Amino acid sequence: LASVSDDCNIMIWKHYLDEPLNSYRCWKAICTLSGYHTHTIFSIDYLKSREMHLFATGSEDNSIKIFKEYESSESLGNKSYK
Repeated sequence: LASVSDDCNIMIWKHYLDEPLNSYRCWKAICTLSGYHTHTIFSIDYLKSREMHLFATGSEDNSIKIFKEYESSESLGNKSYK
């Protein structure tokens, strides 16, 4: 899950089961992408295939940015975005 806002940031979220009850899912921000847009970000869209995971953002600064998800070598199972 990702969210965008007027603070020019893109937030990547991951869901976890609530501990210790495991009764519901809670969402935690795992990554903040900033510095890519200079004005409010209004939209985000995803492309997920076997080969790659992409998302694009559209902003009031008249730009579209495209990001690709990578496996992070620093920590097993974590993602990074470029």
